[in-house]
Amino acid sequence: MDTEKALEKIMEAKFDDFIPEIDPKERVGFRYPLADELLETSSEETNQILDSLANEGLLIRFPFDKLMACPKCKSFNPRVSTSCPHCGHTNMTRGRVLDHMLCGYVGPESEFISSEGYTCPKCRRALKLIGADYRSPGLMYKCESCSKVSLSPKETFICFECMHRSSLEELSEIPVLGYRLSSAARTSTRSISVPKMKLVDWLKSRGYQVSVPGRVIGKSNVKHRVDILAEKYSKGGFLADRIFIDFYIAERESSTDPVLSLFAKGMDTEISRLLLIVVPKLSKNTSLFAKMYNIEVYEGSTLEEAIVKIFAQAPDASKWLLGR
Repeated sequence: MDTEKALEKIMEAKFDDFIPEIDPKERVGFRYPLADELLETSSEETNQILDSLANEGLLIRFPFDKLMACPKCKSFNPRVSTSCPHCGHTNMTRGRVLDHMLCGYVGPESEFISSEGYTCPKCRRALKLIGADYRSPGLMYKCESCSKVSLSPKETFICFECMHRSSLEELSEIPVLGYRLSSAARTSTRSISVPKMKLVDWLKSRGYQVSVPGRVIGKSNVKHRVDILAEKYSKGGFLADRIFIDFYIAERESSTDPVLSLFAKGMDTEISRLLLIVVPKLSKNTSLFAKMYNIEVYEGSTLEEAIVKIFAQAPDASKWLLGR
């Protein structure tokens, strides 16, 4: 499935977020069940589609989790194995530890338990008061081989696929990302909004070939995406005019981001006719930037109000303004 069709399905379903689900059976260790079901694609194809939409700025990646992978076979099945940090033996007992303050013996609580309460297994004295006779440092580990007590054991990770042993530092850290619909996707013409499609019809009536969205490869070999690309050709088949149109909808006055983004696209593709349709409006400073970069800005409290300002400039404005 191409990204165009995928975004249409996402917009129609009104999904805002795609949250991953950890699944060691998957090659990448996770999947997006809601997206799989919606797009009717395999987990691998779903990952590719979501990644492509994010690369186009239509989805926003956000950190969700991390997975640890075997550095040798890349499997997500490393399991922790604990051993004594002193002798390396794996036969360790975990439990509450008591410290007899008089003789200095330290051991698991189970060694101190007697019929009379706590008794030191080394000097056989009774332990009555915590803080006076003994103290408890908390949970610790005792090695049954060398009898030494440790606050924490040494951790080694064994891959259950290839049996490779590695330390925590040697494991590969794989980020698990979630995806969220971007403002660009929300304002995309692919949301099939009436005002935008009316603008597309208006451009076609003037002899333009319209791509929704449009993509043009720039001098840098970067493929740029715009909400609408309008191209007009002469009778001889030569390109006579080309227009980039982007939409930007914000809750308040927008920043310089949409202006700088459109200007950069125009510079790299050598397209000089740049239109930015903004709801509700640009800030005063951003408007000055747009004017300096020769970007035509059309503002309105609604998308329809902004687009109508384009129609108003045409000789047959009355035809396109009727039925607002």
